[in-house]
Amino acid sequence: MLSHYERMRGPQVGIRQEPHGQDPVCPLAILLPDGRQTRRDSGPGRDFRGCPSDRYHRVTARFRVGTGGLAARACRFVLSQLIRVSRMVIKELAAGNGTIGVTTCPGILVAPGDTRSPAERLVADLQDLLDWGTTALVTLLEDVEFEILNVQDLGSTAMAMGMTWIHLPIADHTVPGEWFENLWPPYSTVLCGMLAAGKKVAIHSRSGYERNGMVAARLLVETGLSDDEALARARTIASDILLDAARVNWVQQSRPPS
Repeated sequence: MLSHYERMRGPQVGIRQEPHGQDPVCPLAILLPDGRQTRRDSGPGRDFRGCPSDRYHRVTARFRVGTGGLAARACRFVLSQLIRVSRMVIKELAAGNGTIGVTTCPGILVAPGDTRSPAERLVADLQDLLDWGTTALVTLLEDVEFEILNVQDLGSTAMAMGMTWIHLPIADHTVPGEWFENLWPPYSTVLCGMLAAGKKVAIHSRSGYERNGMVAARLLVETGLSDDEALARARTIASDILLDAARVNWVQQSRPPS
């Protein structure tokens, strides 16, 4: 069973040697964040594609290695050529004329061998969001989480890169209360206007989808979907979210802005 920290770290890479007398191969063992393990062997005449295309760069290598030290050097060479930098996964939800993107916190995913500084990782992930077309970035982290995740400059960096940044903190494992309801209406008007204009809005919390899913469903209702349609569409992000009565009731109490 993976710990929360291990799931956040991204894939882990391993190498093995074939028994004596057989052609060595260089497999890449990939431990995905949900605990599944995959492996793609690369040997004579075989393509190596070890990285899931929706999260990591796809790489290809064809090679034949000898034995002993040469095999080890060949394996090290292949691994050194891997583009091992994590990519942001953005799960899309159609919303009116626009798109809501749900993702994890920028700057927190670190692939094996990643030597970038926290600031460099943050900029790279925000650039991924820009490349996706993000107009506004909605952050649901509590203030203390910025320090825990070492992303204190997230908001200022996002704005410096040209995104509208909206901070609406929601405590993890809770339903937004009166404070959120009082703060929400003007931001909802702005976000719904962007979506009506065909733009893209990205929402993130820490690493899960409960907070993201709630706010995404809220926006879907406020862009014109029924409660049931909004809940069903938001659950396409992850099948195990928005199942408890408190969160469902919170979404069902949403009303399109006047």
